[in-house]
Amino acid sequence: MRLRRVARGMGMLVAGALLLGACGRSGSEPPRPPPPATDADADARLPDASSPRASGPALRPWIDDPRLVEAKAALRARDVRRAALLVDELAAKAGLPQPEMCLFSYVSGRLFAQSGEPSRALVAFTRASVDGCVVSAYARLGAARAALLTQSPGEAEKLLASVTGTAADDEARVLRADALALLGRRAEAVPLWRAVLEGAPRGPHWVECAGRLASALADGEAGAPPTEASAKEAYRLATRVLLEVPSRADTYGAKASRARAAQVAKLPSELTREERLVEAKALVDAGDPSRALARAQALAAEPGLDPKLGCGASLVRAQAIAKTSKSAPSADAWGDAIGKCDADPELVTALYSGAKSSASAKRPQEALFRFAEVERRFPAHRLADDAALRAAAVLEDQGDRAQAIDKLAQVADLYPEGDMRGEALFRAALLAQKNGDTARASTLLTRIDALFPDDRHWASAGRATFFRARLAERAGDTKGAHTLDGDVIARAPLSFYMARSYARLAEADPAAAKASLDALVARDARSEVPAPSPEVLGSAPWKRAQALLEAQDVDGAKRELVLAGALAEGASSELVWASGALFVGARAWDVGHSFSRGRVKDHLARLPEGGFRTLWETAYPRAFDDEVARATAAHGVMPALVFGIMREESSFMPEVRSPANAYGLMQLIPPTAKWVSDGVAVSEADLKKPEVSVDLGTKLLGKLLGTHKHPALAIAAYNAGSGAVHRWVAANGADELEPFVEGIPYEETRNYVKRVLASTVTYAYLYDRAHLDELLRLPSKVTR
Repeated sequence: MRLRRVARGMGMLVAGALLLGACGRSGSEPPRPPPPATDADADARLPDASSPRASGPALRPWIDDPRLVEAKAALRARDVRRAALLVDELAAKAGLPQPEMCLFSYVSGRLFAQSGEPSRALVAFTRASVDGCVVSAYARLGAARAALLTQSPGEAEKLLASVTGTAADDEARVLRADALALLGRRAEAVPLWRAVLEGAPRGPHWVECAGRLASALADGEAGAPPTEASAKEAYRLATRVLLEVPSRADTYGAKASRARAAQVAKLPSELTREERLVEAKALVDAGDPSRALARAQALAAEPGLDPKLGCGASLVRAQAIAKTSKSAPSADAWGDAIGKCDADPELVTALYSGAKSSASAKRPQEALFRFAEVERRFPAHRLADDAALRAAAVLEDQGDRAQAIDKLAQVADLYPEGDMRGEALFRAALLAQKNGDTARASTLLTRIDALFPDDRHWASAGRATFFRARLAERAGDTKGAHTLDGDVIARAPLSFYMARSYARLAEADPAAAKASLDALVARDARSEVPAPSPEVLGSAPWKRAQALLEAQDVDGAKRELVLAGALAEGASSELVWASGALFVGARAWDVGHSFSRGRVKDHLARLPEGGFRTLWETAYPRAFDDEVARATAAHGVMPALVFGIMREESSFMPEVRSPANAYGLMQLIPPTAKWVSDGVAVSEADLKKPEVSVDLGTKLLGKLLGTHKHPALAIAAYNAGSGAVHRWVAANGADELEPFVEGIPYEETRNYVKRVLASTVTYAYLYDRAHLDELLRLPSKVTR
């Protein structure tokens, strides 16, 4: 296999949008030469030429302007101030067409603001605030922020008074209210805060508005003492902040506002027991388990506690302990909650979570009892089928495979609406096959296909049919196996099991494999997708979104696309795809591809051919292409694999940090980065730099490919570590790839391998056809 290679030249892209904001693993083997070609290889190989790339929205991001090459270089060097000066110099040139003046002025204003120069930002934003500039409303917002930073609230208030009719209206109201408060005109700010809260009770500004409005009302308006009505409103708002976002309550003085309002309205200033429980729940949900635990334990220790509150406090305590302790203390804490919640509907949560902790703590009998109680007492609950699935896993771990199979096989009948039916039947089929009962395995797999004929889920699309093909193969039914593999290829394009069916078919009959894919290509080359609404594409909000994206103001563009209806709730899939393509065209790859992860999935029915190609390119963009090109050339790793890893690790967010303290696009922890760097320490800040993260992650991939040989093992090692992979291989020997992957004991790693391999094949199909055949024909045996 030739996954390790010297990358060919690729187009150079710049990650400037990342700088604008608002917007284990050393060494590498040399590339190995390809194996000699055979006639069978020639029959199976796909053409090198890729389908023509569909043209996307005609965006002209400022950073691609040839006059701003030096500014682009400054941004790459993290010299934001120099970039701002260079862009501003161009923006201020006489005779510049107004659209360019507006764009470059807005960009320089944003850059000056980022570099901490509000006075310069104010001048630049003011230039872009003139009528006729598409981004004028957003320029006025920027100018107002700069004015506030330069202690000019009067100027800010005047600028903001004219911001109307855009998606920025609420933000303008909030800033204007801030300016009025600084001017001593807080009474005029009150209706603005109220308007924002009434228009969007849970919008992005609700905490700020509720906190400040509560403070103003508790103090009284226009110098007058607060009325009882205004005090009650202040009390309600402050209480909401305290209970729903306790982590931000101190910022807005919510506790003090509630206390002042309580005196006037004759209400309790201290939180009630019920309110304290709500606060504790919010703390654990917000990732503050230590404070949540303290609150819950204090509440639980109070005498005469209502049973419902006792149950709630014990649940929060158990949740907090689960986040901070090992499995045994967690299982004990859930046991306490089970006792406290015996007569409460929340008992199901305690039982299920407690059972999982018991299983992790190697207390199987306790786990089985708790899972069984979920099924017995809550048979209609959404967790009942999950409990059955997990109980079967415990039984298998104990060596009781027969009982595990029986339990799994019953899930679809016991819970006909459960979302674990397919997984339970599949796990039963795998275990039956291990037991030598191929007839039962075949029956179970056939039932899956009957229940879910149009399954497009990344983990299971084509899976049951693929394993049916393998059973047919072993039974000597070669024709039947080939038919089933062809069905997977047709029904689940570019999925993990489509690639594996192609590989298996190509091993037996290369020409048949190629013919299956050729037929699919021919079918989908004629496919079309509906055009997005021309009314929306011609609307003022859409045009503002385009202009904002050319300036790389991603957040502003998001708001405008919601206002346009393109990203609003219920928007058509074609509008969502068009919006995604806009973001991808503006280098906002994290946003652009994200819609394909949940909101729209119609692309999964077709290959990236015809009208569907643009959809797939939006879902699988060549993010940070220049960094990938350099790293893959240096370390001899196929770019498609790096793109696949990056997409699954970070979703193209360069500054993302995981709960395990992994950083950046390729999600490396500092100790691993140091090891890959031959002992040179790498800071967290450096790991967030695309060029550093991609280089180190690619180098790590090269090392893992050299160690583990098979790409699936290297991918698994990237996620779980080489030690775990060596243990799994030792336990399974030279196992077949697909059962090996499905048998990975870590659910996260099992899913990760399937997603990354599917993504890698997709990237090769879209952008590197010369290596697609290699990826579609990965060896079926996992060898160490």
